[in-house]
Amino acid sequence: MPSLPDEHAPPVPDALEALADRAAIVEFAEWAQAWATAHALNQELGFALRLCVEEAVTNIVFYAYDGVEAANTVGVSAALGGGAVTLTISDLGRPFDVAAAADPGREGDIQTATVGGRGIRLIRAFSDKTAYARVGPRNQLTLTFLTDAPPEDAPLAEAPLTDATGPDR
Repeated sequence: MPSLPDEHAPPVPDALEALADRAAIVEFAEWAQAWATAHALNQELGFALRLCVEEAVTNIVFYAYDGVEAANTVGVSAALGGGAVTLTISDLGRPFDVAAAADPGREGDIQTATVGGRGIRLIRAFSDKTAYARVGPRNQLTLTFLTDAPPEDAPLAEAPLTDATGPDR
């Protein structure tokens, strides 16, 4: 069931940029949830958006800048259209292609599990498509999530015509 937007809430912007620090992780996760609610997306899709944004921003904060919280930024934008939500996450960190990164694999139990790699698996599992590009000095990760709604430009399905004067009459 879609979340209903709060008509008294301030509008949620389609893009957000902030310093790439630990506070940004929560800020972007909350923004993603608010954006999903403002666009009346179902709870499952809202959860997927929030989770993927949170994981991607966490990876940027902890790894893109070699663990140094510096005056670098991360940006996230969202768009709804064509039967999908598209999230674009960008940063100035060292190049890292989430779409092409090796699958971290699965360990047998918690005692032998290694730290890292779960975020990539979650992003791939909860988004329908991942794409990466290096645009100038920026990493650009684009995540696509299909919605339940048909694309805005798709033709409406026509109901078959019935003849009210057919053999049953």
